[in-house]
Amino acid sequence: MVAGVSSDSVESHRKFKEHHNLKHILLSDPEKKVRKAYDAGGLLLPGRVTYVIAQDGTIVHAYESQMNARQHVKEAIEGLKRIDAGAKSPA
Repeated sequence: MVAGVSSDSVESHRKFKEHHNLKHILLSDPEKKVRKAYDAGGLLLPGRVTYVIAQDGTIVHAYESQMNARQHVKEAIEGLKRIDAGAKSPA
């Protein structure tokens, strides 16, 4: 499953998802509770953190950068390969 979380409003997510024809889930977290729970950096500066989380809840891969979407996709694929190979590495 793929899910995106940001502090943007539900309406903003709806428009973004529609505009980009996205199929994955977008979650609105205006109080930034999810970001804080995952210690997801970017609290002061805008940025993105991509986590690949195994079914058991273990973070197997994490990548943080300032809005480099293509690299986030590449990093997520690498994390998924780790799950597929059964080898978990620390985040």
